[in-house]
Amino acid sequence: MVASRRWSYLVASLLALITLFVFYVLQNYGPESAVRRFHSIGLSALDDQDPRYPVQYAMLSRGAKRELGEITTGKSVVESTTFLLQAIVRPLELSRGSYRIARIDYQEPNQVTVAVLYELPVRQLFRDAEGNQSMRELGNQTRVMVWIVNSGDDGQWRINSYQTEKVFHEMG
Repeated sequence: MVASRRWSYLVASLLALITLFVFYVLQNYGPESAVRRFHSIGLSALDDQDPRYPVQYAMLSRGAKRELGEITTGKSVVESTTFLLQAIVRPLELSRGSYRIARIDYQEPNQVTVAVLYELPVRQLFRDAEGNQSMRELGNQTRVMVWIVNSGDDGQWRINSYQTEKVFHEMG
């Protein structure tokens, strides 16, 4: 009786470990993972750059450039990636906003569109009657951005930064 109980605990523990391992491995797989990684790498890389100036790709660390290079594709990759960092990731960083993947649409076998919702806090500087200044949060501004993600011959999903930048301009 005791041996069978131990055996069932062992089997349950083994199944739990396998499940955790599978989810851990698959967290960096799929088109949504490429978008999530772009934001994560971008937010981390922009910590080192002065927000008063435009994003400079050349100023990113070698590690950030390598990681961004692994998850981006398309023509004019450096220019388009820099634009996306400046236009999307930098405002997210400065406002301390949040984002979530809202929808994934498979367009072709090797291309998907990933709709991302951005929640950016709206703040305004107020001055009271005594001249004291304070920042007040007025709510959130929600924005939607569509990312174009392609699967390469190697099966890896990469952001097509050129096509995504085009969509950004089309969406206004």
